[in-house]
Parts: sequence; C-alpha cells; structure tokens
Amino acid sequence: MTDGAPADAQRVDLKIQQTGVETTYVNSFKHHPTPEEFMLDLGINRLEPTGQPDRPVEVHFNVNTRLVMNYYTAKRLAAAIVGVVNRYEERFGELDLNANRPASFSQPASAGEDA
Repeated sequence: MTDGAPADAQRVDLKIQQTGVETTYVNSFKHHPTPEEFMLDLGINRLEPTGQPDRPVEVHFNVNTRLVMNYYTAKRLAAAIVGVVNRYEERFGELDLNANRPASFSQPASAGEDA
C-alpha cells in the first residue's frame, strides 16, 4: 500500500448519528485541566455596564456547555482546530484576536483563556 497503512489494514466505514444534536453558539471558553482529564467550559461573554466611572463594564461569562475529555482526545481536538483555523487564515487572512475588544476591557487574571 502506498498510503502508509499496513497491507493487512481493513476498511472501516464511519456512520455518524446526528439525531437530537443541539447547536450552541459560544464566543468564549475557560479551561480546567486536571491530571486525568481536560474540561472545557463554553459559553457567552457579555459586557455589562456598571455605571461606575472607575470600572465602566463587567464581563459576565455564562457557561452553557462543559466538555470533559481525556488528553488524547484533547490533543486530537486541538490539532483539528489548528488545522481548520490555519486553512481559514490562508484563505481570508490572519485573525487579529484583539480586533473586537473594547479599549476599556482588560481581562481579569483569574478568567482563564477566552476566544
């Protein structure tokens, strides 16, 4: 075989069941690594005005989904996302992660990673 697969490899068909799938929009995430698994909270970041001049906005992160996976799955997910984003940037240009942040927004140190 020329594709790098062993000569005795069998073909496997993958059938994906999508009945009951729910689609959820997220604009932010927070990760929680543990020694055994990786947890990823997904949700919506909202900027809420406080009415206070020294702190004009607060960030509210509403978690609506939590993914829990082992590190093998996390690594495969990370590689898939990197590949998709790289292809997007090759086609449409580099994504500037600071482009949509208001000037008054500064992320608290305890908030974790967000997208």
